[in-house]
Amino acid sequence: MSDNRNRILKGALIASVVVNLLIIGLFAGHKARQVSRREPAAVVHNLPPEKKELFLKTMEHIRSQNRAVRPEIRKARQEVLDILTAPDFDGEAYHSKVMEIHSLRGEMRMGASLILQATAAQFTREEREAVAAYLKALRSERSGRRGESRGHGR
Repeated sequence: MSDNRNRILKGALIASVVVNLLIIGLFAGHKARQVSRREPAAVVHNLPPEKKELFLKTMEHIRSQNRAVRPEIRKARQEVLDILTAPDFDGEAYHSKVMEIHSLRGEMRMGASLILQATAAQFTREEREAVAAYLKALRSERSGRRGESRGHGR
């Protein structure tokens, strides 16, 4: 009886982990496509021509930097799936790969923040307010879409 319970618990744990990884993967892929397709029109219209160009170059630099990291994340995600589907589950290897994915995502966010910091130093307060408003709207838009995709429209 105890063996049967252990098997059921292990199966439920593995199924839960697989479902969570799939959800995270879907969310990350959807979010990456949103960012890459988004045109920062709201900010561009409010900035002087030389600042428009600087802002657009900054956004493209962030995108290109993140494009370089995405294959590493995809590879690590595939390795996580390989670990999950292996005959024997290796919890330490799983944890290590998941932490690697989180670290890579953190590097992407930190890189974007540093690039934006360098650009923002060249803007006036009003221009930085426009950029902040854009970033806030972008975040709200993403949150709204995410809520709608789950059936929780906001």
